[in-house]
Amino acid sequence: SITLTTGFSWLNRWADEINNINQSARMTNTSLNLGLGYSPAEDITINTTLNTNISGRSGADLRVSWTRSY
Repeated sequence: SITLTTGFSWLNRWADEINNINQSARMTNTSLNLGLGYSPAEDITINTTLNTNISGRSGADLRVSWTRSY
């Protein structure tokens, strides 16, 4: 079977503060999440996920995982 997933993530990070003095700026980041799962057999699953930046200063993250149940 094949499974497709999609979603958005939003991160809001407040400024670092020491003794009530901001040490950095507040930061936000929005990402698009895409996923594909494939199961060629009952006991094997292969998942691929992509998290790519839409706004902010981050890059992209691609992950592949293989799982086998016993």
